[in-house]
Amino acid sequence: MRRYLILAVLGLAFLLTPAFLQSASAATTTAFYGPFPSWRQVQCGGADDTAMLQSELNVVGTDGHSPVLYIQPGTCRLTSTLHIDKEHGGCRYGGVSLLGADPATTRMLWAGPSDPNQPMLEYGCMFNSRFGRLTWDGGSSAQTVYWQSQVPEYSSGNRHEDEFFVNLSSSAVAIRSGGQGVGDSEAEYVRLHFIGPIEIDGQTLRSGEGVILATDIGNRDDAVFAEPDRLDVHRDARQHLAFGFGVHQCLGQPLARVELQVVYGTLYRRIPTLRLAADFDQIPFKHDGAIYGVYELPVTW
Repeated sequence: MRRYLILAVLGLAFLLTPAFLQSASAATTTAFYGPFPSWRQVQCGGADDTAMLQSELNVVGTDGHSPVLYIQPGTCRLTSTLHIDKEHGGCRYGGVSLLGADPATTRMLWAGPSDPNQPMLEYGCMFNSRFGRLTWDGGSSAQTVYWQSQVPEYSSGNRHEDEFFVNLSSSAVAIRSGGQGVGDSEAEYVRLHFIGPIEIDGQTLRSGEGVILATDIGNRDDAVFAEPDRLDVHRDARQHLAFGFGVHQCLGQPLARVELQVVYGTLYRRIPTLRLAADFDQIPFKHDGAIYGVYELPVTW
């Protein structure tokens, strides 16, 4: 069942599309304009463009420099991670854009090691920034494309638009937020595309196939929880997804814990003879509901 967890993470960053790059140009024209003369424009050579691009990213958005780095059509070969905001730190840096000419013609090709801690692009606590019109080619080895290494305590307002992800490794994450490898819930807007095929936990995912974001199924992942279908109130289940995961979790989680720890304990102490008034197989469960429970629970004491 591990594939459900992985697909749920990928689903935060991917919208599957049956069309590849043929329709990319038409989609981008409604979202982007330019390039404009004020933008900083670069042309990759395709041999090793890491140093050249890093030099540009070091100054993008700083005093006297354009906040937009525009990459002209071609292939940019990366042998190590690119960094934005590495020299600035904190959560005061933003409003920059990294844009390609068109995802059909502008490709970022990974030629570095297959290491989840070496993403293609790492950025810190940035906000109100845009990334778009690029195809990120993992070279069959990249495990992480974007990594926001420092997550702000508020919505970052970052936008990822019209980007394609191809040739990623089987365990790849498109947008990684913080140190947990979860999907970037801080992004304001995501319109990305995944181009298959890719194999995840023995299952082949192809272009155009849908992904159901059934995160609740992750709680029954036998690779994480032993005997996941058995009720065990004593099990260590701190990695469960019942209340969400990462920086954004359900506000009702503390209330649920109080109910479990206080309400039920008090109930059983006050009414120690409390028991079911019907056979277990006669209790109507909400198998047809989004939130599991029972329609009624007859008891006696």
